Amino acid sequence: MDQTQIVAGLFQAGGSFPKALAEFHWSLAQNPEFWRQAVLYCDRDTWPHVEPVAHRFREVIPDHELPPHVDRQRKWACKAWWPVRALERFPRILYCDFDILVRRLPDTGLEARLVSGPMFLYMPNYASAQKGVGCGVVFYDRATDMRRFADLVYSKWNCDERAWTEALSMTREKLLASDRHLNPWIVDYTWLLKHPAERGNPYLVHGISSVDDGYNRLLRIGYAPSEIGFHQTGGQRLRSFAMRLLSRIRRSP
Repeated sequence: MDQTQIVAGLFQAGGSFPKALAEFHWSLAQNPEFWRQAVLYCDRDTWPHVEPVAHRFREVIPDHELPPHVDRQRKWACKAWWPVRALERFPRILYCDFDILVRRLPDTGLEARLVSGPMFLYMPNYASAQKGVGCGVVFYDRATDMRRFADLVYSKWNCDERAWTEALSMTREKLLASDRHLNPWIVDYTWLLKHPAERGNPYLVHGISSVDDGYNRLLRIGYAPSEIGFHQTGGQRLRSFAMRLLSRIRRSP
């Protein structure tokens, strides 16, 4: 079996970019060994931010000349454009956002469970039926029909999750009943909140960073502080403590 290549992308996307950049730097500090194995794609505007830390990836590919239909809507179009480019080089890829906690590095055990792409996160908190899959971490291989998905991203949805939901006629119930979900090996933290007994299984937990109260989210799941090893600055530790204190005050009678 070919080894799965970790792939990620960083792109300018208007007002959401400062948060994305903060997650990027946090994840490099939190998950250095994971990202050392990864191939990173970036656009021309993020390259100045990426260049100083490019040595922390297996390879960085600056994509300075995005096609017009991708350049117009980078936030979502890059979620189709770069996985397709990566699959031209690698037969199996795990396309990841940066708001993840890596509990265990991918190994042969995980490889054996990544059977056939695409495979998605299950997102129990999504209310819209137009989002039947989660794309914060997705497994693709060369058998994945990327054309229909990419066409829907570019021409209709401007959203990877809505595009995949339509392309596969997917619902959350159908996802769970299929072999298209990554549970319990790669999960969103909202799933672990509902299934805390599974917290020992995941390799990756999505929806975790220092930007989005990730430390407290892990505590609510049931992880002990000693097993989290969460990277925080002094200011971030103070913010996490303040948020826990506020939560307790709100719950008190």
